[in-house]
Amino acid sequence: MLPRYQDSGRAIGYAHVEFKDEESLNKALKMTGNKIGGRYLVIQPSKGKNRVNVYWKKPPEGCKTIFVKGLPYDITESEVGDLFAHCGAINSIRFTFNSVTKQFKGFCYIEFANPLSLKKAMEMNGKELKGRNLVVVIIICNM
Repeated sequence: MLPRYQDSGRAIGYAHVEFKDEESLNKALKMTGNKIGGRYLVIQPSKGKNRVNVYWKKPPEGCKTIFVKGLPYDITESEVGDLFAHCGAINSIRFTFNSVTKQFKGFCYIEFANPLSLKKAMEMNGKELKGRNLVVVIIICNM
């Protein structure tokens, strides 16, 4: 996943990469210090105290959280809840806001009560909402 600035669409300067296996990850880690486009690479696993921040195509056992991006900037938490209500009971919806402007960034995290809800939620991936395509990704946090 290559995060981009909302206004210009330019890459922010970092990326999240999912590797197929540990061998591929170890090869990538050895590339730290190389240059791409005049910029030095720093490759490291995700960090955080008791935090795993990994994107999955298939949910690991017990996973109940999804990451949804591509949301319209004028959508409300209530509307997101209504949009994903058919997937199952929702424990929480966490919107992310710009720290300076306080404007919604267009993505959120949804935690379901039941891990089985993720399969239905993943069916929303690619759906259009108010002219924007949703991206729904399974994510594990604080496991």
